[in-house]
Amino acid sequence: MARRYGPYDSLIEAKKANLVKFQNRTGLRVDPEAILFYWPSRLDPVQKGVDLLEPIAQRFVDANPGVQIAVVATPSAGTITMPR
Repeated sequence: MARRYGPYDSLIEAKKANLVKFQNRTGLRVDPEAILFYWPSRLDPVQKGVDLLEPIAQRFVDANPGVQIAVVATPSAGTITMPR
């Protein structure tokens, strides 16, 4: 985290600082105003999740130009190939 925050801190400022740090560390375009869809998941095809993301991702991107999607995961076994 770039900045911790609590009930007496500016939530918006802290979240923007944390977003910018995340964008820098992950190679995303730095934009403190961007919508970030963060998906923490194991990319395990047996688990529910990846199959739910795929059908909605394109509609979400179409409805929110400039959105950023970050799938932060560790494959559970072998190599997982994601469609582009």
